[in-house]
Amino acid sequence: MLRDLLPERARVHTTIDNYNSRVGVPAMLANLGPDVDVCILEMAQSGLWMDRGPISLVARPHVAIVTEIGLSQTRQASTLELTAAYKSRIFLGLEPGGVAIVPDHIPCLRQVVDAAALTAGAIWVVGSGPDANVRMLDARPEPGGGCRVRVAVPERIYEYLFPVESAGLVRNSLLAFAALLAMGFDGEAACARMPRVRLPASVMQVRALRTQAGVQATLIDDSWNAEVMSMRNAMEFVRTWQRADNGPVLRKIGVLGRIVNLGKDAEAMHRSLAAPLLASGIGHLVTHGDEMRWLREEVPAELLGPHFDDAAQLALYLGGVLRNGDLVLVKGDRVGSDFGSIPGLLQSL
Repeated sequence: MLRDLLPERARVHTTIDNYNSRVGVPAMLANLGPDVDVCILEMAQSGLWMDRGPISLVARPHVAIVTEIGLSQTRQASTLELTAAYKSRIFLGLEPGGVAIVPDHIPCLRQVVDAAALTAGAIWVVGSGPDANVRMLDARPEPGGGCRVRVAVPERIYEYLFPVESAGLVRNSLLAFAALLAMGFDGEAACARMPRVRLPASVMQVRALRTQAGVQATLIDDSWNAEVMSMRNAMEFVRTWQRADNGPVLRKIGVLGRIVNLGKDAEAMHRSLAAPLLASGIGHLVTHGDEMRWLREEVPAELLGPHFDDAAQLALYLGGVLRNGDLVLVKGDRVGSDFGSIPGLLQSL
């Protein structure tokens, strides 16, 4: 998002793919040319919990953002407090006078702010709460898709159109907008560019799904990866979905894959997805990967479709049950499985 919000003339170097770890960040820095105006680096938690100190000590950011706090890689961070402690280490590398940007919806907010105060020249809290420095006043759905967001900063109100009506992605847009302001770029120009923000492949990509048999449905491809929070966000996106290219949504189908790196918490975390799943209105659940069997035990039998460990067989099954007006969510982690091939297989039905 930051890359797309920056002026077109800006020379920008950004993280490629998943080069965000203790190995990936130095690789990105090694490719940083002297003529670059802005360097945007993603720093994974694995690059922040190193014994010798976080990778941010090498990168030396002028602006550092924590996007979210939640349980994901539980082998190394088994509690929210420990996760917050590790992620807050990104601020240790701030250049003198640097800005720490923190969303106000996260758990352990006070812990993160206190950690940032050790090194940051300024702390910007971003969100919808009354104490936010960059505060979202409202986000209104747009008839043609997306939502219109109004943001208040000291002595100024901005407004922009964001292309996807997703609570999680709108929060990210606020964080990106705040970072851009912290770097000294023009806010109005960034608002004008916000409708053209490009989401990565397989991240909340909504497209028409038309099969060779003539069925017209809608596909939400969010299959790039999955954590518990992004699963919940995707289900909330489905719950509030009101539009389809070919008329009203008549049935919601969930194609859910496993979440990786949860260790001993895997069973509880997968079972915890039952409540948001039921609230989403998904009426037919198809699953992929062993861990999803735990979720199936929490879901009423009348909502359950079959379970698969093979993406091609799963897609073949869906090709036989899809109906006009269906909305299909594909959400899961593609690490160590063929889950990531499902959207492409569906589009070739």
